[in-house]
Amino acid sequence: MDYHQNARLTIHRREQLARKVLVEGCTLKLAAASFGVSARTAAKWVGRYREQGRSGLRDRSSRPHRLPRQTAAWVAEQVETLRRQRWTGVRIAQATGLSRATVSRILRRLRLKHRFTRPYTPRTNGKAERFIQTALREWAYARAYDHSQQRTQELRPWLHQYNWHRPHGALALAPPITRSDLDTNNLLRLHN
Repeated sequence: MDYHQNARLTIHRREQLARKVLVEGCTLKLAAASFGVSARTAAKWVGRYREQGRSGLRDRSSRPHRLPRQTAAWVAEQVETLRRQRWTGVRIAQATGLSRATVSRILRRLRLKHRFTRPYTPRTNGKAERFIQTALREWAYARAYDHSQQRTQELRPWLHQYNWHRPHGALALAPPITRSDLDTNNLLRLHN
C-alpha cells in the first residue's frame, strides 16, 4: 500500500495506537505522544478504527467529493471535439471563451495533451531526431529533385513505405505499423 509521503504511521502502527486507547484504556494525549503524532491525529485514527475496524485505517483520497466550479460536461465535449480537429489549446481557448489554463486542465484530464520534449535531450526527443535524420537521408536528399513540388509529392509514398514496409532495427526488423494494434479487418481501408 502506498502511504502519504508525510505519514508518520503505517496501517499497523495506526491499529496499535487505536488498540492502546480502546483496549488498554490509555488517554489520547499519552498515546499520541508515544507514537509521535498529535492528539488530533490520534483521535482521527481511533475514531475510524472504532467505526470501521482495520479497513478504516487505510489512507483515503484527498480528492474533493464535489467540484462546484467544474467546467460543464458539454463545454468539455466541445473542447475535446476541437482538439480532435487538431486545434491548439490557445485557439480552443479563444473560440470557447475559456481561459488557457482551463482548456489545458480539460485536455490533460482527457489525455489529449501537448507533450513537450526538452531540447537537446536525446532521452526525450531521440525518436524524433532519428526520424528526421532518416527522412533527410532516405527522402529529402536521397536523390536530386527537379523542384520542391516534386520532393513534396514523394513525401506521401515515402511515409507509407517507412511506416508500413521499412524494417526498423528497434522493432526487431518489423515496420512501425505492427506496433499500432490496428484491426487486421481494416487493412484495405488503412493500407492505401
